[in-house]
Formats: sequence, structure tokens, C-alpha cells
Amino acid sequence: LSLDFQKLEIRKPWIQKPPLRPSYKSLRKTLERLFIAKYYCLLKKHDADYVGLWNGQKQPGRSLVEAANLAGVKKLFFENGLLPKTITLDYQGVNAYNSLPGDPDFYRAYTKRDSLPATLTSIRKKRSTSVDAKVRLPQRYIFVPFQVATDSQVLNLSPWVRTMYQLYSVCEELLQSELIDQDIFFVCKEHPLCSKDYTSLYKKNNRIIFANYNNTQQLIENAEAVITLNSTVGIESLLIGKPVITLGKACYNIDGLVSAVTNQKQLIDAIRSIPYYTEDSQLRDGFLHYLYHEYCLKRNGDAPDQFVDFTNRVKESDIHSRSKGDANTLQSLLTSKTDSFALVATHS
Repeated sequence: LSLDFQKLEIRKPWIQKPPLRPSYKSLRKTLERLFIAKYYCLLKKHDADYVGLWNGQKQPGRSLVEAANLAGVKKLFFENGLLPKTITLDYQGVNAYNSLPGDPDFYRAYTKRDSLPATLTSIRKKRSTSVDAKVRLPQRYIFVPFQVATDSQVLNLSPWVRTMYQLYSVCEELLQSELIDQDIFFVCKEHPLCSKDYTSLYKKNNRIIFANYNNTQQLIENAEAVITLNSTVGIESLLIGKPVITLGKACYNIDGLVSAVTNQKQLIDAIRSIPYYTEDSQLRDGFLHYLYHEYCLKRNGDAPDQFVDFTNRVKESDIHSRSKGDANTLQSLLTSKTDSFALVATHS
């Protein structure tokens, strides 16, 4: 329940005051135990083979996961896709908990090349701020996208930088250190779906600019690099060919693909190495093409194709499921791949 308590404390700070917090925490624990028992009975009653749920890291999904574990029922985790117009369906988890291999040689072994998304998905901002217009960007800057304050990516998978306020402070410390070029700026953009108010930061430092209404793709294209906790913006930045620095746990924290840092000194070193950045094109292309053509399920294709992809993933008969993260197995599957995979959807 720790994730839900963190989210509640962000949305309703007054809950932290005693005796509210311990009383509420005790009540929630009791209720969730009852929910686990309820879900367990339902799964057993209906003799379920699978249970599908969104994300699975927060309540009530977390209780359903526990019930499925107790009942021996397989889990199917859904989440927004890692690339534009895709959806995630994973039997292990989502985000950094997903089943994508962390071995760079696995992606170097994926030699299939086809089309990749050329345009990123645009999200309309839910609320207006004092920075509603596009801003003029500095000549040199690093793009720092904010994430939703209560998202599990931030609360569960970012042990160093815990909030967007802290992310802003990290940028300020970098500028104050004088180890970063004096003509470098940081350009931030609030997440369009986050309701947290960051207006107090807008004019706090003249070298940290908020560009909430500038196009994200253009912000990436014109940046020297991108710093993110673990957002899908990091993957989109790889798609555009920019150096990426991550501060949290991410499924794309792969050696040679991004610079994954866990403290301020490592971050300074990563920024100072940006001018010397050399792309491992074989790794980058292999990762992105594998992600798009084997791991992600398309959300905009023909319905029969979507049904086949979904069925193959559920039955673990697709390339991703069968390769098990092994480069040699992947190469063997690619050379022997036939139309038999598509026939899975015609059975049962």
C-alpha cells in the first residue's frame, strides 16, 4: 500500500497529520486484506486461467495481483505503449518491471529493419497556466520533461529524485556548480496530465525555462540532450536520435543505449560527455525496431491483426515471448519465422 499512501499524501497533505495517518493506514490494510480474499475466491470460483489488469502497481490492482499469485493464476499487465500508437501487454509487469531484456547484445542481434513512427503523440494540456504561449528557446539547452507527480514511475521507480521539485533543484545545482557551460540552459515542460501546480518555479532561475505549450517533438529535436527520470519521452528521444540521461529505473536503461545515473556527480559527468556522444547505431536501431515490431502491440492497425498479436502474446507464442531474452534464440526464431504464428488466433 506504500504507493497509494504516497499518492494520497501528495493529493491531500492533511492526511499526514496524526492520528489520521496511522488510523487511515490501519483501515486500508484491513480492507485490502479483505479485497485479496474476495478476489482469490472469485478467481477460484470461475477457475480463471488469466487475469488482466492495468499497471498492477497500485490499488486495487495490487491486491488482485496478490490474489492471482495465491490462486496460481497467470497475470497479464496492460499499460500505455512505449512508442506512439501502441499498447503494452506483458506477462511480467510494466515499465521497469516488464519483460524487455537488459542485454545490449540481444538487441544488436535483432537485424530486422522496417518503418518506425516518425511523429510523436501529442497530449493536450488539461489546465491553463501563466505560461500558456509558446516560448522562445535558447540556442543551447537540455530538455527536462516533468512527469505526473503521483505516477508509479515516479513514486516506485525513482529512488534518487522523488519529486519534480527535486528534479528542478537538481538542475539548479548543476547550474550553480559552474561545471556546466555557461551558455547551457535547461528547458522544462510540465506533463500535460499532471494537476500539480509548479508556477512557483517559473521565474525562480533565468536559466531554467518552462515551455509548457511548445511542441514536445520540437523540444527534443532542438535539444543537445534529454534528461528524464524514466519517462517514455526518453524512448521518443532515442527515436529522434538524441543522447538520453536517465535518473531513475527504466526498461531502457541499457548499457550503451542511455546514460543511467544515480547521483549528482554521475549526472555532471554525463552532461559534460554530451559533446563527445557517439551513437551505437546497431544497438539503438535494434532496440527501437524490436520494441516497435516485436514487443509493442499496435493500437491503430486492422482489427484482425490486433487480435492475432494479442492472442499470440497471451499464448506466449510470439517472437518476444519465445526468445526469453536470449540473443541466440532470437536469431534462430527470426531465421525460421513463418506464417504459423498468425494461425494461433484461429484456434479455440
